[in-house]
Amino acid sequence: MAITNAIVVSTPNLPAKAITVIRKATGLSISDIKRHAQAGDYLIEKGLSDDKSLLAMIHLSEDLEPLGVETEFYQGGMKKSLDFMKNVYAAHKETAREVGLDEC
Repeated sequence: MAITNAIVVSTPNLPAKAITVIRKATGLSISDIKRHAQAGDYLIEKGLSDDKSLLAMIHLSEDLEPLGVETEFYQGGMKKSLDFMKNVYAAHKETAREVGLDEC
């Protein structure tokens, strides 16, 4: 089993605006978003080295916060903070810069 980064919405009853934000970020249908939120399932789950998805998860969390929607991050099945995930992303970018990769 591969280690992944994931995000969960921990607010089971989502406002309409939050559903719109999640739908735009994930491409999930409205019914799938509601089902994931109520069940506490991952909205996005991607490989540990998928930095574009990690950044999308961070932005999604930041976009949902002003709407009163709480999110939780998981890495390898263990709960992590938003700050931790931001630090992981920054470390990946720094490593990519140091080894001469243009895009991370």
